[in-house]
Amino acid sequence: MLLVLILSPLPAGCRRSDSPYFPEQAGLTWIYAVQVRDWRNVNVQHSREALRSLKPLTHDGRRLLRRLRHDDSVAYYEYSPEGLVYVGTAPPESSRQIGAIGSAHAVLIGNPPVAGARWQRTVTTALIPIFACGYCTTTAAIATDVVVQYEVAETDAAVTVPAGTYEHCLHIVGKGTVEDVDSGSGTGMIDIAVEAEEWYAPGIGLIKSRWHETPSTRMLGDGEHIMELVAFLRG
Repeated sequence: MLLVLILSPLPAGCRRSDSPYFPEQAGLTWIYAVQVRDWRNVNVQHSREALRSLKPLTHDGRRLLRRLRHDDSVAYYEYSPEGLVYVGTAPPESSRQIGAIGSAHAVLIGNPPVAGARWQRTVTTALIPIFACGYCTTTAAIATDVVVQYEVAETDAAVTVPAGTYEHCLHIVGKGTVEDVDSGSGTGMIDIAVEAEEWYAPGIGLIKSRWHETPSTRMLGDGEHIMELVAFLRG
């Protein structure tokens, strides 16, 4: 969910674009550093995520863009009048079978990507723990759907990540709240507020993302997921 993973705007109503925010050329590789901070305010996970662009393909009249993930699964995307849309991910054992990608429909970049443009997508929470008891180890994370309202905050942002400093970036922000969620512990029903930020560099794609979850009770701390570009390789 949290990966999980685009300077000219897309023309309104366009189904296909050469927008540099999501390069289509095959053979490109993105390597990201992933950091997850848990309720104890410490970094509980440091990892790397690698993506590689595959040649776009056409299926049933749809032009699908593809990204090969480090676990050999393949994520599919396409352009629609709404913008750039995440279609779904085929698992490793069937990553080359179009029928296995599911029916997800999540707008990643609204059309056109200009300051003030707005859209929404549904995301599943994954960072706030379910406690086995009031003070001991966690058993899982609270997973509930939340509708996040996204907006293009600016189109000329400067961002520094391990891979370097990028200018003229698309900066997207998102906020959402889900109420009356069963926490699965002694804290009862809670609300969860989420905040998101994403930065896309022209000619590169996603260079940084931040996802933050905050529960309505202090008994359950917040969590944060940050992903930053470490390297971008051509060919």
